[in-house]
Amino acid sequence: MKALVVGAGAVGQVFARHLQQGGGEVTFLVRHGHLDRLREGLTLYPLNRRRARSRPLHFDAFQVIIDPGEIGARAWDQIYLCLPSTALREDLLVPLSVAIGQATLVTIQPGLADLGVILQHVDEFQVVAGMVSFVSYPAPLPGEAVPRPGIAYWFPPLLATPFSGSAERARGVVGWLRRGGLPARLHPDVLTLAAFVVATQMCLTAGLECVDWSFSRFRQSPLLQAGYAAFREAARVAGAYHSAEPPLLLRHLRPVMIRPLLRLAARRRPFDLERFIAQHYTKLHAQTRLLIAAYIEQGRQRQLPTAALEQLQQLLGA
Repeated sequence: MKALVVGAGAVGQVFARHLQQGGGEVTFLVRHGHLDRLREGLTLYPLNRRRARSRPLHFDAFQVIIDPGEIGARAWDQIYLCLPSTALREDLLVPLSVAIGQATLVTIQPGLADLGVILQHVDEFQVVAGMVSFVSYPAPLPGEAVPRPGIAYWFPPLLATPFSGSAERARGVVGWLRRGGLPARLHPDVLTLAAFVVATQMCLTAGLECVDWSFSRFRQSPLLQAGYAAFREAARVAGAYHSAEPPLLLRHLRPVMIRPLLRLAARRRPFDLERFIAQHYTKLHAQTRLLIAAYIEQGRQRQLPTAALEQLQQLLGA
């Protein structure tokens, strides 16, 4: 089995390492500026292991290419797009579509319109959609001690990364990742699930960004109510887009529930959740804005309310 992992960030490294553990030959496609770092091998901190921070793993024995034109020189079984939504709007998909052959393309991009962008270049039957359910970040976070910089990652208990697509291809993705130790499962419709999850996530993280990522300030701020109002609109848009009802938990979510959930979440992780969110979503600030804009656009097309989403968009712009 041969896998191409497009992008060698916090998510791409986790997928690549477990694909390799599952018996695969892994190649990264990255920009030239990352080549030297990858040649030296990568440092990983699997936080589900005991003493993970003091005993990092050295991840190597993979190949690296920097020219998208080289993709067609090899035959791939699976290609993983481990990139933010904004990167799909660049020129990468053109050479990829020419060279993909019969490979399965695994997309984990969370935007409503992201699959449509991909399907302009790749046949739908080749695409398997996933939604990342693990946490990964460049370590150390502020205040965290590790022997050397690397990528730390954590698989939450009982929360496997879901994938959907044609039965044979989705089973191939899930089976390979499971063999490598990454919790994965089949799901009937990841895109619909992701649309509702993103509706929640982007509105809450946008509100947090407006208070400099402080959980305590966010809990006491009017932005919590503003973020919740935006979430309600985004959930309606997601439901209309996919002709589906939100999951039961999200249907009953209220601001009074969010406050204790934020307190609990901060205490039940093997890392500082507040600092992780600040680091992670600061890096993805352009993606957050792209996602909100997409929900506003789809809401307007369907004549649904988007005033709260637009207010959140303006606050982020300010």
